[in-house]
Amino acid sequence: DVDTVRIDARILTQMLYTASGETGAERDSGFTDVPDNAWYAGAVAWASAKDVVSGLGNYIFDPSGSISRQDLVCMLYRYYTGSGMTGLAETADISAYPDASSVASYAEAAMEWAVGIGIISGIIRMLCGVRVPHARGVAAHSDGDVAIHALCDAILGALALGDIGAHFPPSDPQ
Repeated sequence: DVDTVRIDARILTQMLYTASGETGAERDSGFTDVPDNAWYAGAVAWASAKDVVSGLGNYIFDPSGSISRQDLVCMLYRYYTGSGMTGLAETADISAYPDASSVASYAEAAMEWAVGIGIISGIIRMLCGVRVPHARGVAAHSDGDVAIHALCDAILGALALGDIGAHFPPSDPQ
């Protein structure tokens, strides 16, 4: 059941770090709850340095905390805009959606972007094919996987670089 499996901050951060192709990130993220020897420490340090993540305040990242739909979209949006890529600039007005008032102000631009390029649909509140009842609904592993895959395919397609399967084939042992 996709609704019982949640994606957490460290997993999505690691996915974005891996998708970036960068390696060798520092392990000190500046967050007090991310040990330097944690498997995700380099990804969190990279994401913090790139402004993909900013934590919860007071140097707290909450690595095992569930990510809301709007926070997942914010991370994707910050990753995309911070990477210097172009081509996915469509936005949509979300003010008419039933849950628009529950979108935090920091997430508005990201949500408008995600609706505009089709990652999510505010009208029926879907995230990658899974019905989400609220703007702060929790994202599942498969939601993050599908969203990252769709975004990577869209970016690679816009750059005429094939699809994600060409860069990460199933035969790759990593």
